[in-house]
Parts: sequence; structure tokens; C-alpha cells
Amino acid sequence: MDTITHALTGTTLSTVLKKFDLHAGKWVLIISSVIPDLDFVTRYWGMASYLNYHRGISHSFIGVAVSAVMLAAIFKVFFKKSPYPLLLLFGLIGGLIHIFMDLTNSYGTQIFLPFSSHRYGFDWVMIVDPYIFGLLLFGLVFILLKKSYSSRIALASLLLIFIYIGFKAVLHQKAFSLVKKYSLDNEKKIKFGAYPYFIPLSPFKWLGVIETKNTFLMGDIDLLKSREKFVRHEKIPETEVVKIAKNSRTAQIFLDFAKYPRLEVKKKDDKWEIVWYDLAFSYFDDKRFVCKIVLSEDNKILSESFSY
Repeated sequence: MDTITHALTGTTLSTVLKKFDLHAGKWVLIISSVIPDLDFVTRYWGMASYLNYHRGISHSFIGVAVSAVMLAAIFKVFFKKSPYPLLLLFGLIGGLIHIFMDLTNSYGTQIFLPFSSHRYGFDWVMIVDPYIFGLLLFGLVFILLKKSYSSRIALASLLLIFIYIGFKAVLHQKAFSLVKKYSLDNEKKIKFGAYPYFIPLSPFKWLGVIETKNTFLMGDIDLLKSREKFVRHEKIPETEVVKIAKNSRTAQIFLDFAKYPRLEVKKKDDKWEIVWYDLAFSYFDDKRFVCKIVLSEDNKILSESFSY
């Protein structure tokens, strides 16, 4: 999820729990719900570094626990009447809600760092989900208009969000089953998945991706019609320039992150452009999560970049 959605979630949840602490706990909960995203500072070292470290240690269970302990201790200094265990509990709740919200999408979260670097994601909702954002925003507007019912409105907003996420989880399983059952004649599936669309915004439209030894297949899945239509993309053989590009830092980070990195090789003037983009986020012609390495004619790396 985006940081604004996390902040709105923390604010809404603090409204539900406001009777337990009038001031300090509210701010601990809100701040702890966005603290994991402080890893945005890694953008200072470039987008590849951000891709490498985002949703890393700050989004792990250990990272959330450490930040909750520190945040509660800081607030205890300034709000001596607030019980430390309660502040710590609010800090843990905010951090764990952040982790849960991030797990619902496809980006991947390293929740078990430093013991495991595996990225976990349920592929249920979009990284920036307009339905979740809208429910939170409208809920907070109603809270401002009806302050006497603030706790009930906040609770209703959160319940609607969890119902929506559960609904998307059920739809994802149906889309995943269609991809799993899709026949490939004599080809063996190496990996496959179903991912939510950003446009159109229908929860019944999903993107299916299948990888085989020699091809990628992208499918437009419509659950209302129980229909899937796949487009085949043949894999490009790895030439010497591709192997050199793969040794660059940006390419190594991207290829470690990407679920379905499709390769394109272009020759422009006296330069080679080696491009990978992740099909799990690309939505056919709309290419997202793109790694680009430019080589000279004598195979020296001239530039390397990553963009969303």
C-alpha cells in the first residue's frame, strides 16, 4: 500500500481505540502505521537501491517490534501519565496493520528478515487501491461531520475494508484457478499467477501470467464471463550483451525482485538497449517496473536505470 493509505488506516484505527488513550496512544498508532515506509530515504542512492531495500527490514516483524519499542519509549518521556505497555501495544498494532496491508498486494514484503529475504504477497488488491483509499477517506470525512459517532463510523470503515479485501481474496482464488487450468498443449508451466488490474477498476478483471521454458503468456481474465484470453510472447535468447547487462548492479537487483522479467533487446545507432519489465505489473502494452541497461557497441555499460 502507499504511505497515504497507511496513514489514513492508522488514523481510522486510532479513532476506534481512542477511549483507551486520549492523546499519546493515538499518535503512537498513527506514526507506527507509517514508520516502515521511512525506507523511502534509500531513494537518495537511486531507484535501484529503493527497489532493493523497500519493504525490507523496516517491514519485517523484528523491524516493527524494534520501532514500536523505541517509539513507545520516546512518547513515554513526554507523556508520563500514559502507561508504557499501552503505548507499546499501540505501536505494535500500527506496525502489524502496516505489514498486513502490504501483504495483500503483489509487491512482496520481506517479513522474516534478517532470517529470510523471501518476499511474500497475496496478490489480492492493487498496490495503490482506489477502493480502500476511498473507503478510508470518506470514513474520515464522515467522522469530521459526525464527531459524536466517530468510533462507530471508523469501525464501519475498517469492517468494509476487510470485507472488500476478503472479497478480492475469493476472486483472486477463482482467477488463479482459471490460470492454473489453462491448457498449454505440450508445454510445462514453470510459474503462473493472477494479479489485479489497475485499469479497468472492475474487481472481476484480472491479469493472468504464465511462464514456460520458452515463452511468457499474458491473459485477460474476466470472472463475470468465466473467460480468459492469453497472448504469447516468445523469450529472447540471451546473447553476450544480455549476459554483460545482467552483471550490472541494477539488473541484478531487478531480476532478483521481478516475478516474470520479460527481455527486450534493441540496437539504436551505436548503442545496445537491454530492457526487462515485470509482466506481473505491466498490463500488456502498459509497461511497468522497467530495468534498462545501455551498452556501447564494444559492450561497455554506459548507463543503468530502474523505473516504476
